Amino acid sequence: MRGDVCGFELLAAAIVDGAVRDYRACRLWLQEFERGGRILRQTQLAKYEKERQKRETEMMKIEHFIKSDYFRLLTAIEPDLLLKQLWEEKL
Repeated sequence: MRGDVCGFELLAAAIVDGAVRDYRACRLWLQEFERGGRILRQTQLAKYEKERQKRETEMMKIEHFIKSDYFRLLTAIEPDLLLKQLWEEKL
């Protein structure tokens, strides 16, 4: 039974870590794209909007996951505090 608990904890940590990494990656992409995407916005607005919307949708899905009961089952981390930290951290 001890091995099962350790395995569950490792899996739970990996799931939470993956969500945090994905959220950071989306934020970083949006931040860099806002800075450097002026030419693309001017020349290929539809492509720019599609890519931006894709990342924003992904972030919304991750936020929904972090606020879910499933997330609370996986970790003791406070969801609102985590999201606040993720939003405020400098990338």
